[in-house]
Amino acid sequence: MEVTQKTKAIILRREFFNESDSRVFVYTQDFGKLDLIARGTQKLSSKLAAHIEPLNLAEIMIIKGRQYDYLGSCVSEEIFSGIKDNYEKSITAGEAVRAVDEIVKGEEKDERIFLMLKKFLETLNIAGSEAALFRLQILKNAFVLKLISILGYQPKLDGFKIGELKPAQDVISAMRIVLENKFSNLINFEFDEILTKNLEDVILKYKMYIFD
Repeated sequence: MEVTQKTKAIILRREFFNESDSRVFVYTQDFGKLDLIARGTQKLSSKLAAHIEPLNLAEIMIIKGRQYDYLGSCVSEEIFSGIKDNYEKSITAGEAVRAVDEIVKGEEKDERIFLMLKKFLETLNIAGSEAALFRLQILKNAFVLKLISILGYQPKLDGFKIGELKPAQDVISAMRIVLENKFSNLINFEFDEILTKNLEDVILKYKMYIFD
């Protein structure tokens, strides 16, 4: 008898698998990050294919297998069209889900990651289409830093260093702001573009220092 489980999931990415199947990477509310096989989804007749597009929030059924786990069903609850219809937002969202995919290894169940990614996508989805690119970058930088923190590496900002590198004080202040505020607040913050770029550089260096 097949063992099945249902949960909510955000699709991180999909890729070809065999001739007619897809390999789908998801972050779920109940089981963490999963690698699932979706059978027949490369066929034009597949009803499942549209539901396993990256960034979709869906309810899925997992079928436990001996060699692989399979996607038994997938029904989209939110496709975040406000993101997918906007190039800058799509890039921003793609970088956030890529961070989850790269940093989270194995089935590390943490509902906080699922809920944070969901809130990030919801905030980005309803942001004005005219939102400046640097504001979207602030949101993405905040997501990555909050993700690192949830995983147990929240930086101690008093005397913060990355190896021998000591970031400028305005960058440390910006890190404190993004850690202390919700995404819905951060989308309206008035960081200048130079500070935003410097913040991004420091967070990237910190991520590489911790995980690479």
